[in-house]
Amino acid sequence: MNTLFFSVAFRLGCLTVMLLLVIQSSVVFAQNRIYANTETHQVIPLCIGCDIRNPSGSLGSNENDYATLIIGASVLGGSVRQTLIFPQPQMDYWSNVVISFGKARGLSLRLLGSIYVKTYMGSTDNNDEHLIDSTGIEFLPDSTRATYSFQPQKKYDRVEITLNGGLLGLSDSIRLYYAYNKLAPISECASLPRNPMAYYPLDGNTNDYGPNKYNGHGNVTAFSPEAVCNTAIEAFPRKDQSFTIDSLPGIQRAFTISFWVKKLDNIGETQFSFETRNIGIHSDFANELSFSVYTKSLGALFVQMRLSFDEYTHIVVTKDNNNLKLFSSGHVVGAYHSNTEIKIDPTSYNWLISTGGYFLDEVIFYNRTLTDQEVANLYNSYRLNKVRISAGNKRMGTIQLSNRLTENLLPLQFFPNPTAGFIRIGPEINPAGGSVSIIDMAGKEVSRSILQSSILKIPDMLPDGTYLIYLQTKDGRRFTGKVVVNRRI
Repeated sequence: MNTLFFSVAFRLGCLTVMLLLVIQSSVVFAQNRIYANTETHQVIPLCIGCDIRNPSGSLGSNENDYATLIIGASVLGGSVRQTLIFPQPQMDYWSNVVISFGKARGLSLRLLGSIYVKTYMGSTDNNDEHLIDSTGIEFLPDSTRATYSFQPQKKYDRVEITLNGGLLGLSDSIRLYYAYNKLAPISECASLPRNPMAYYPLDGNTNDYGPNKYNGHGNVTAFSPEAVCNTAIEAFPRKDQSFTIDSLPGIQRAFTISFWVKKLDNIGETQFSFETRNIGIHSDFANELSFSVYTKSLGALFVQMRLSFDEYTHIVVTKDNNNLKLFSSGHVVGAYHSNTEIKIDPTSYNWLISTGGYFLDEVIFYNRTLTDQEVANLYNSYRLNKVRISAGNKRMGTIQLSNRLTENLLPLQFFPNPTAGFIRIGPEINPAGGSVSIIDMAGKEVSRSILQSSILKIPDMLPDGTYLIYLQTKDGRRFTGKVVVNRRI
């Protein structure tokens, strides 16, 4: 009797644990996807027999319910439109919108090619309307359903889907199952603490890849694959590379600055610096690292420590009301405490970031003080992603990547990104007849071709991963951008 009782109890306990795991995974899944929960819809005049049935079927996380957009006789150009509204605005640049479409007896690219999508922030049009094309579509195995994904370039809280009868011509319909947005990781190589003010991965440019777009500018002319993540600012003997951030808001009461540096092998005088009017981070020729702030009441305050930069080293500096801290590789190596508040002039000034003889990568600003644990977690997240933090990483003989990234290089706009294999180059560029190269993160050119249109196909032989796209147009302009290839999306 007791044996039977304990056997039943054990099985019930296992079942309970399994149910809890399922519930927990469902919660995580729901948290990762934010589904549209309200909608509006309309039939554009001159669309005879057009309708939208069960409009609420496209709302929420039930991915098998659907609304049906129906086009009747629409030779005069009528259309059916549904706007799906998310529960809160999406303010993060690194987010994707995913929309699911379907049809009872097979879904064609011709039908999907008659659908326009665009985003809004409230009633403000983001002016990003575009036709669905094959570059962002993934068909399910039975070919009756597909998802379309794209990455808006502005803040948004709703997506408008229009079935255009003028393009379709004949009577037809399409099912709209759901729309959700989800955040993509802001960094490919680390788990960043929440809410960075600015993030500079330095992957071929000095742009801010956080939500605020405090882009840097200056005379950084070369980037290197010898990096913590993808590429870093190239190190040259006896030559400085620098960039300025002139739109970064003034940080005074609390801030954090994080970055990775590595000294170029076998050279003499080297230094790097982060400077604004009242905050400075400097290394001298003897590897003495100094973190300083200037206050009117206390004068100049310093934290100094001699460090080795023969391999990539993670440096973090923090300030709160009464403390300055200097971290190396996740640990506090220097600190200053004041019994009175450390007050910095609140006026905002430009930042100048300069490096001579140092590789520099993964620069992050926060307008808050990261805790010691957050700093340690950030450092360890890079280690877990197997970044290059050992002295054994050599230059791999791929200097051609640095030579290509010159001061006249422009950012390349394309979508979707990530991509399953095709990208469309933005409308402000005419790429036809231009030469395009695909470069892997080791700096090796793995593909070169002449473009016939704005569509670039990533060769099937290339594995999933991150690549640099280098385009030189017929008129001599040069562009570059980073693309993530993931054929499973």
